[in-house]
Amino acid sequence: MSQPYQRSRPPSCPSDLRLDHFLLGELEEQETASLRAHLDSCSHCTARLAAMDSEREQFGRQFGAWVPSKPRGRRFRWRLWPVLSLAAAAAAILLVVELRPERGGLPTIRGKGQSRLEFYVRHQGVVRRGSTGEAVLAGDALRFAYSSGAPGYLAVISLDGRGRATVYYPPQSTMIPIAAGDDILLPASTILDDAPGPEQIWGVFCRVPLDLEPIRARVEKTRRAPTLPDGCQIDATSIEKRTSR
Repeated sequence: MSQPYQRSRPPSCPSDLRLDHFLLGELEEQETASLRAHLDSCSHCTARLAAMDSEREQFGRQFGAWVPSKPRGRRFRWRLWPVLSLAAAAAAILLVVELRPERGGLPTIRGKGQSRLEFYVRHQGVVRRGSTGEAVLAGDALRFAYSSGAPGYLAVISLDGRGRATVYYPPQSTMIPIAAGDDILLPASTILDDAPGPEQIWGVFCRVPLDLEPIRARVEKTRRAPTLPDGCQIDATSIEKRTSR
């Protein structure tokens, strides 16, 4: 079995999102100096940072810079977020904003302590954190993040305004392994198509990997949330695709 993307961290250590900012050269000078000082004294975070960089390289080698969009109902393009060394990080142009707005609109399907799916929206080079019912346009990019109290497997499935179901993540036929952690960024972004109207998105968290095509096909047929076996949890969110702002 392949290794999960992320390791747990002590509460006093920076989040993966902040380390991602650091790798991309997006922190202010004072924040960068503070994080460097922490890394100098924390072998745990130094190992996390090295593992994050290694995972990007591994993902790039496995799937390449672009992953084809047509198989298994996928109608969009996958684009890897940059695989960067520390020396090249300052040249990065993709921005991630660390915000935590309260969710509104449709409720999520989860209870206390359950796993959570979040997402970021990149529009015309500006990245913002999304919330349920977020207004987006065709050509905008989504990048997903998750939080989970236990290791397991993850997939992201959507149902758009035309009734078409898509596996947004992962770019393979079965669910992908994840580790426990908070606000962990997935290593690819999704370019949205032009299907108008509301789009439901489900984060599917399971203890064992499931084949995704039967799940996708059933969602498209029933136009309902995925029906899953015991040992799985669902977190729901949504976007609203518009023709203009």
